[in-house]
Amino acid sequence: MPIQPAVYEGTVHVGPELDASDGTMQWDGPEYDRSPAIVDGYRYSVANTELNAADLDDALNEWNYYFTSDPSTPTVVGDVAYIGYERGQLYALTTPGEDEEGVQVEGVEVWSFQQPGDPESALETPPFSTPAVADGTVYACSGTKLYALDAATGDEQWVQEGVAGGMPTVVDGAIYFATGERIVARSVTDGTELWESPVGLAGPVAVANGTLYVAGGELHAIDVTDGSVTWTTAIPGPEQEDALPEVPIDEEAPPSLISSLSVSGVAPVVAGGIIYTARGGVLSAFNTNGGLLWSFDTGDDKVQTPAVADGDLYAVASSDILATDPSGRVIALTEP
Repeated sequence: MPIQPAVYEGTVHVGPELDASDGTMQWDGPEYDRSPAIVDGYRYSVANTELNAADLDDALNEWNYYFTSDPSTPTVVGDVAYIGYERGQLYALTTPGEDEEGVQVEGVEVWSFQQPGDPESALETPPFSTPAVADGTVYACSGTKLYALDAATGDEQWVQEGVAGGMPTVVDGAIYFATGERIVARSVTDGTELWESPVGLAGPVAVANGTLYVAGGELHAIDVTDGSVTWTTAIPGPEQEDALPEVPIDEEAPPSLISSLSVSGVAPVVAGGIIYTARGGVLSAFNTNGGLLWSFDTGDDKVQTPAVADGDLYAVASSDILATDPSGRVIALTEP
């Protein structure tokens, strides 16, 4: 499964814990099956069908919640972790903490939601994707349905049919996601469609400063007000780097490789006014006008969604082009 590293206080978390400055191993653990999340000093990760929460200040202070198969990447808001699961199930779990007397308490289930099955279909109810949480509401897709649930109780607020999407992104009263055939924006109020863009891609999107970014063979910038395409530019890849247009800015030098360490459709990442993404084994950075700032060929077949911390990039690169094998390299790049 695609893994985006989590970087926290000088450590890169991908299962193993690596020193962000030089890649040396700080702790050797199993590779994660989902991208980890770090919230309020706790690391939330999924490995071997269990959700693990660990206090990063106390290695012995851990909590686990066991599933029978892999859950989604957790979305943690406040003291609750929201997780999509198989057969149309969605869970809200309290995160570990202390009671009023300062005694450590483990997380427990707050609520669970079961998508109703179709009595006329023999197919299993599809799993929920990673949910998004905003303003007290949980938004999540399951099969062709988009649900909005009360974050505190799990009560259904509304459901919209005919929505084939993955992980939604919620910004300023709108829900954005890629259906594979188009990019769609829907209202948080009732799920009605606000607009759809002709861009046909699947995967997570990024929204920043009124623009939505989605990546495939090309990087697209879409105006969030009406879905119009602002610009489209080619993303460097091993098979077509020689055909790239000239870089329209001065910083043409690729980044330098800080370190690499053997360990076990990429979403764009926006940080500091720069858009980072990858195609094949090539990482690239663009300005907000679509100008290529730099590209770096890792020599691998596949680079997964990068993480940005303190001006450096961290990503998992693999020789498995489908990224079904978590084993690979963690690479760190510094800006040119």
